[in-house]
Amino acid sequence: MKPSTPVITLLGGAALGVAILVASTLQTPSAAPVNPYAATSSPAGATVTLPASAPSTAIVSLTPSASSAAASTPTASASPTVPTVSSVPTTAPAVSGTVPDDADYGAQVGGGEGAAVAVSVHKKKAVAYVCDGHKVGHWFSGTVKNGKLDLAGQNGAHITLNYRNSKAAGYVMAEGHQYAFSLPTLHGHAGLYESIAMVHGVKMKFGWIVLADGYQVGSVIANPDSADPQVSAAPPLDPATGTAEDNGVVLIATLISGVTGSGF
Repeated sequence: MKPSTPVITLLGGAALGVAILVASTLQTPSAAPVNPYAATSSPAGATVTLPASAPSTAIVSLTPSASSAAASTPTASASPTVPTVSSVPTTAPAVSGTVPDDADYGAQVGGGEGAAVAVSVHKKKAVAYVCDGHKVGHWFSGTVKNGKLDLAGQNGAHITLNYRNSKAAGYVMAEGHQYAFSLPTLHGHAGLYESIAMVHGVKMKFGWIVLADGYQVGSVIANPDSADPQVSAAPPLDPATGTAEDNGVVLIATLISGVTGSGF
């Protein structure tokens, strides 16, 4: 019995559909898995929403803890203590020996950057001087008792010392600085020199200290009788002639000597 034409047509169409389906499956590659975090281009103005599992951005706190802030905060250094007159020792170092009636002493001071002290004693009177050849120049005068001297000068200057036949030792305060000293006796041209003169209409008081080894330092005080005298370096002194020159003016210096009484 011959199959009918419609049946043949139906079977042929089914076979053709199966063949097309198989061919499509073999030729089309499988799609790659989609990465939910991969960047994709979006149309302008579009909002891209990340999946809920995407990591959030970490926020770093820059506020220091109290302990670290305290550690990092610089500590202001303590300002240096400026010595006052009350800080000068009231008792000078002890010195052995007998107390002379007349003597001259002088030496550089400890830590004074060139400063020196000279003291002359004649009977019961004393003259002392401290200078550094720059801004320090203080004179002291008064009486002595039992080999001791304790005197105050201008602008808080102060000197205290003990002296004997071989040396004098003590402390001096000048311009906010305290100096300790131990002074041997001086002889010959070594000693304390003074000159007062008018230089171009200004009263000037010069002072020099000349030591046994030839070291010399001197200061000059402009307007020494004023409440605020100005101190500067003195010109060099010639101890052999006792003269110096300042701005064309010849200065005649006097050696203040406890031995001879000169300058007292």
